[in-house]
Amino acid sequence: MDPKLIAKVKRRDRIARRVITGGGLLIIFCVLAILLLIAEVALPLFLPPTARQHAELPLPAATAAQSALAVGMDEYTETAYLLLREGRFVFFDALTGEALRTIPVAPPAEGAGILRVSNNGLDHTLLWSDGSITIERIVFKPEFDAEGGRTIVAEYKRMVAFPPEARRRDATGLMGRIGEGGGGTAALLLPGGKLEVLTLSISENLFGEQQIQQAAYDVPLALNAPVSAMTMHPLGESLYLATELGTLYRWEISPKDGIAPLPVVQIFPEGEAITAMQPVFGGFSLALGSATGQVEVWFPVRQGEGNEFVFTQIHHLARHAAPVVAIVTNQGNKSLLSIGADGAMHLDYPTNERHLLDIALSQPPQAAFVNTRGNGMITLGDDGIRMWSLQVPHPEASLKAFFGKVWYEGYPAPTHTWQSSAATDDFEPKLSLVPLIFGTLKATFYGMLFAMPLAILAAMYNSHLMNPRLRRVVKPTFEIMESLPTVVIGFLAALWLAPIARVTLGTFFLLIAIVPLVVLVAVFVWERLATLHTVRRVLRGYEFITLVPVVLLAVYLSFVIGEGAERILFNGDLPLWLYQQLGVSYDQRNSIIIAFALGLAIVPTVFTISDDALTNVPRNLTAASLALGASRWQTVWKVVLPSASPGIFAALMVGLGRAVGETMIVLMATGNTPILDWSVFNGMRTMSANIAVEIPEAPFNSTLYRTLFFSAVLLFMATFILNSAAEIVRQRLRRKFGKY
Repeated sequence: MDPKLIAKVKRRDRIARRVITGGGLLIIFCVLAILLLIAEVALPLFLPPTARQHAELPLPAATAAQSALAVGMDEYTETAYLLLREGRFVFFDALTGEALRTIPVAPPAEGAGILRVSNNGLDHTLLWSDGSITIERIVFKPEFDAEGGRTIVAEYKRMVAFPPEARRRDATGLMGRIGEGGGGTAALLLPGGKLEVLTLSISENLFGEQQIQQAAYDVPLALNAPVSAMTMHPLGESLYLATELGTLYRWEISPKDGIAPLPVVQIFPEGEAITAMQPVFGGFSLALGSATGQVEVWFPVRQGEGNEFVFTQIHHLARHAAPVVAIVTNQGNKSLLSIGADGAMHLDYPTNERHLLDIALSQPPQAAFVNTRGNGMITLGDDGIRMWSLQVPHPEASLKAFFGKVWYEGYPAPTHTWQSSAATDDFEPKLSLVPLIFGTLKATFYGMLFAMPLAILAAMYNSHLMNPRLRRVVKPTFEIMESLPTVVIGFLAALWLAPIARVTLGTFFLLIAIVPLVVLVAVFVWERLATLHTVRRVLRGYEFITLVPVVLLAVYLSFVIGEGAERILFNGDLPLWLYQQLGVSYDQRNSIIIAFALGLAIVPTVFTISDDALTNVPRNLTAASLALGASRWQTVWKVVLPSASPGIFAALMVGLGRAVGETMIVLMATGNTPILDWSVFNGMRTMSANIAVEIPEAPFNSTLYRTLFFSAVLLFMATFILNSAAEIVRQRLRRKFGKY
């Protein structure tokens, strides 16, 4: 051969090898780059929170620490303020301490001064020396100039005012809240063991005129010890009093129905005082701190035969080494700042019991405030004002929240739940990935259960038992089926197949039994007919054609018998009977529909690869088997199938990967219910479908947004591990059965 031609061929081989190698490496690089991109978005979920003191400011001139009653700041951490006992709000720059504005608080009566203050975020309840009560709210408004510059304008509004009464001047406790839609509630502890509760409600009549209704209630107290802490629901719907013996007294407050006592609860062991308490954001839960440093969260849970609410201890938070002196709630999420008598401050997220931050001060602050975004904090002490920058971007995220059981508000027990949004802003995000992982496995299981036997048996028949001329038609048909858009399959499954399955459920179960039985009878008859030489010679390779009318007959019998049996035995509605008699609910888009739809999408993939593996088994093996007297079926089962097992296993793994990552079919045909239930009558929500459903509505870089990317990382890693394990198994099968 011409040496130049040989050199040219070798040169082209080297070029082709390098191009193929480079292309493969480029694909690997792109896949890894995609993984890193996804992981980079999800990584901040697990970064540790940080706190940094960025400013330490002296108190404004002529202001003593004892005269400061409250502190606060805006959500942008730019403007802060002090409430002074003299009746002034002093606003200043949160970074430099420069005084910006001073607003005097108008007394309800001339010469009245402030006796007591109760703070709830930016709301401040004031008890005046004339016995009147007002609730003042600080409002921060961003204003923009023509050049786009932003300025924070601060002001206060008097939201509620209660008329004076002289006896209130001796009150030992004060609490006030602004109600929903206007109005408010106030409560005072009076000498002599009395509790006064004031309510004010605002409504409109048919003519749009405002109607104001006020009421006052005197509640005699029979406490087992002196009051050690007092708080109120954020909207004034309930009142809590705690004693030095760890007992919690509760009342329900309604402007219409008045005040009603709730069952008394022993929070801490007798003798351990409740030293601080505060409702968690939303008001359903109550955080309590003890004299021994315990911090717990309680909320009502339905229990017993009467399904009544019982106030129950739910969460344990990080413990203090000293008594808890104050608990501060974030007005934007459910995180809690607990302060110990030794100056230690703990930031925790009660839902997942995640301990976020430790901040150590030499002594506890007189007042502390966390802004609504949770990224800024201000503390007031004898040494002045400290400004803190908090980096706690995703307190809801933790391994326990994603994979563990969490006890959510209003739930009877800890559970795995996915619910990323609700109608209100004060709900607990429920971000458990367990129902989504379970849904992915469930959909994959039922889809593979339908597709695997059909595809492999069809490939076995097509490769070695079917007539070659017919085989050249069947295999391309299957390959064309693989190109069918999954959105079309999902559409047909959801809108056509699901309603039919709902009204013919009995027929479906009969199909499972009758079709195989009729086919077995037909095969038995065929075995007898096949002994006839003419029949065997004419139908060799076309045997399946004779089964087509048999299968159609079996389907027809199933419909006829199923319709009559369902009408006689189940009053014509099997799904309703299942619910009434067995308590099994039937969702129209369920695992049965997924088995058909997802299985239909997987069958062409598994069939094509399995058929190639079976066809590539050397013919000398099959010829040797047939020569030794084995039948065609024995040859396929005993010789061909083991030899092709590595390829068949690879086909199953490809089909499994297709099922795990499928989106459109499961999105349209599952009902997208994230539940943990293996029942074939219920739907599910898979991880891929969840990403498709949630990502359009997820705020950019929010906890939900990053959690969806984290679930994508899990999908990626699961596929990688699955394929790696499959390759190991495939190689072992190749070593055992040969390289075919």
